[in-house]
Amino acid sequence: MIVVPLLRRSLVLVGLLAGVGACDAGRVSFPDGSETTSDLAWPDVAADHSPDAPEATDAAAEAIGDVIECADQAEPAPDAEPAPDAEPEAEPAPDASAQVEPTPIEIAEPDAPADVADTTDVAMPPACVPNGDGVITAAEVPVLVGAVVSYRVSPAGQVVTVPDLAGLPCPAGLCWNLSAPLPGDSIEADPVLPVTEFWFADAYPADAVVVPIDARTGDLAVYRKTDAAFLMLGMASAEEDWTALVYDPPVTILAFPFQKGSSWQTQEAHADGLFEGTLYPDLYGNHVVHTYEFLVNGEGEVTVPAGTFPALRLLLDLTMEARNAFGIPYNIPGLAEPTHVKVYDFLAECVGLVARVRSTDGELTTFFHDATEYKRLGL
Repeated sequence: MIVVPLLRRSLVLVGLLAGVGACDAGRVSFPDGSETTSDLAWPDVAADHSPDAPEATDAAAEAIGDVIECADQAEPAPDAEPAPDAEPEAEPAPDASAQVEPTPIEIAEPDAPADVADTTDVAMPPACVPNGDGVITAAEVPVLVGAVVSYRVSPAGQVVTVPDLAGLPCPAGLCWNLSAPLPGDSIEADPVLPVTEFWFADAYPADAVVVPIDARTGDLAVYRKTDAAFLMLGMASAEEDWTALVYDPPVTILAFPFQKGSSWQTQEAHADGLFEGTLYPDLYGNHVVHTYEFLVNGEGEVTVPAGTFPALRLLLDLTMEARNAFGIPYNIPGLAEPTHVKVYDFLAECVGLVARVRSTDGELTTFFHDATEYKRLGL
């Protein structure tokens, strides 16, 4: 048996990081009219998305930096409403000369009603303050369990043409404008959930988190953050007893701290376990090996539907091989042969994944134009 299906389905970076704030009152609307609750609240930003527009940068800074107080969004109590003939108090005019200090990104939990018990024991991360130094540390990659991050995503199964990934020179270094919508775009809501809520929890550490690889297929990725790295532990399915793969060794997705010029790799990570109802290595000893090579090859500003963000451009070269019991790769054209893809991720301090562009299989060009996945933060 040759493990072709497993070879063709690669594991790549998934955005589960957002330091903007979690609010229970948020909603995410889908093209079909359905909605889901979202814990990620983005201010309504209307800005010029040209790379050199200061308004766009200011709007994005406001979207990242403002403290989102969930309690302030609650409906006022009936007895707190002013009398009909009461004159509303005028708000003092803002002092235009006042110095605006950077505001930490933090989570404010709403006050629970007295008759409702607190059922969560999830510790919220400390405030995250982006300092714009071009270096992303572990502290600037918060993992917010329970958050729902919304992305605009290109049509599944289609190859789309994307803007120039090389970027244009600008005062920030390089600028990328990925804000324009594509025909067929949809909204993907990626929740961040504890692994303990899933049927495959016993295969992974209890402090791991689960995020959809693709919300439309039900594929899930399992991650764990340490002080030194952000690790991918494996892949699983929402459907019980179908897929639960474990990487050996775990794949280092982010090696902290990193900046332009940083690189790291995970060689020969075996993806073994349950895949589509079959255990691997199988009876014949076939298994799948993935090699991940990362390079931070750009720094600047990226504009997406959510605004403009200072960002690092991270290139992933991913090679997937099916190997026999003796460790020899299969190379049978059209049946079982090594597969290679490139993935660009744009990452921002305290926000995480701002955009992703994934190439077609076999891509060798550094800055490609055809993509099988085009994912951008925002609605």
